[in-house]
Amino acid sequence: STGRLPYSGANVSEVFHATISTQPDAPSTVNSAIPLVLSNIIMTLLNKNPDQRYQSAFGLAWDLQRCLAEWA
Repeated sequence: STGRLPYSGANVSEVFHATISTQPDAPSTVNSAIPLVLSNIIMTLLNKNPDQRYQSAFGLAWDLQRCLAEWA
């Protein structure tokens, strides 16, 4: 766990603005205990460009299974 949300702000408007205009820190840079492969999956899910996100639940499931196999 990073212990924090990917976007923050003093109010809803600031959080909304941060969500559409800034790239969050990769989880592995916030907490070095988070495996890089899991951090990359999370960053793909948070990508601003829809074409750069997972195009299906199958793709996400595939990467999560690969992540689990590497972790085990």
